Amino acid sequence: MVPIVNEPYEIRDERFRRSVKVDEPIEQIWTGGRWTEGPVYSPAFRCLIWSDIPNDRRLRWDELTGSVADIRSGLGCYTNGSTLDREARMVACEHGTRSVTRTETAEHPGLTAEQLRAEIELVHRERRELGVDDQPS
Repeated sequence: MVPIVNEPYEIRDERFRRSVKVDEPIEQIWTGGRWTEGPVYSPAFRCLIWSDIPNDRRLRWDELTGSVADIRSGLGCYTNGSTLDREARMVACEHGTRSVTRTETAEHPGLTAEQLRAEIELVHRERRELGVDDQPS
C-alpha cells in the first residue's frame, strides 16, 4: 500500500466523521483501473471487492496478504454497485445484463452462523445510520 498525501476531508455531513479517522492518511491499495466503483467489504472473508467497469472485471483485495486478484472478467456484466445481504451473499447491479444478481457462498471458514449474522447486522445497521435505505421487508 502506498500512502497518499493526506489532504483534509471535505465533510458535508457530520455523521460521516463517526465513520472515518480524519487524521489517518488515505492508502492506495491498487492501481490499474480505468473507472472503479461499487466497493463492498466482506468481514467473513476479510476482503474488499470492487468493479473496474470499462474493463468488465471484478477485483478482490485480500486484507491478510495485501494481494489483488481479478475474480471475474470478460462476461459482459459491467458490474457496479454492490452490497452484502443479511446472509453474506453479494448483491450487485450489472449494466451489461440489465440485472441485479446475487452470488451465493458455500461456507464461511472460521465463523459460526451466529458470528456471521452479527457481522452482517452490523454492516446493515451502520448503513442505515448513513441513510442507505435497506429496511427489511
